[in-house]
Amino acid sequence: LSNTQIRLRWVDQSNNEQNFVVESNLGGSTFTPIATLPANTSEFIVTSLQPQTSYSFQVRATNRLGSSTPSNAATATPPTNTTGGFSFLTGFANAASLLQLNGSTQIVGDRLQ
Repeated sequence: LSNTQIRLRWVDQSNNEQNFVVESNLGGSTFTPIATLPANTSEFIVTSLQPQTSYSFQVRATNRLGSSTPSNAATATPPTNTTGGFSFLTGFANAASLLQLNGSTQIVGDRLQ
């Protein structure tokens, strides 16, 4: 990965989702869907990020009845130069190093679990 990409990973612990929706926020208060992924997906690579720009991400599970409550936001700023991408090992601003989806999915370190 480069400094214009981030990998989001998670462990799917739900049994009734049809999709996962990844949402992004670029400095505002509104999250915008950036990807709709099929059930049982466990990874998504966000591309075309701008270095030194703060991004927030959240995830929703969806099915025929609607969407879950969104996870809390995980925020990261890609560095100017890097090899191998950047990670969340040092935690998230405003997310207490934890991104939860309905209490069953969470980011710990650099991985959604």
